[in-house]
Amino acid sequence: MERPDIQQRVYDTLGVILVDKTEIREDATLKDLALEDFEIEDFLDQLEFEFDIIFPTRIKDRIYKVPEHLTLQILVDVILVLREIE
Repeated sequence: MERPDIQQRVYDTLGVILVDKTEIREDATLKDLALEDFEIEDFLDQLEFEFDIIFPTRIKDRIYKVPEHLTLQILVDVILVLREIE
C-alpha cells in the first residue's frame, strides 16, 4: 500500500469520528482536531485494526501527552514504518 492510500484511509477513519470534516488537513495535529482522549483511543484502535498494526506503548503515551506534536502526516509515516516492521 502506498503513502497516498494510507493517508486517505487515515483521513476516512478520522472523518467517522469528527463531525466537522473541514478540519482535516495534512498539517493538522491531534490537538488542532480537538479530539478527546477517548476519541484518540478509538481512532488509534481503528487504525490498528485497519492496517493490522500495533502502536507501541511509547508512541501512544507520547500522542496523549503532546498531541500538538503529532500531525496527521507524522501519523501516516508511523503507520508506514510499522507496516514495514510487521
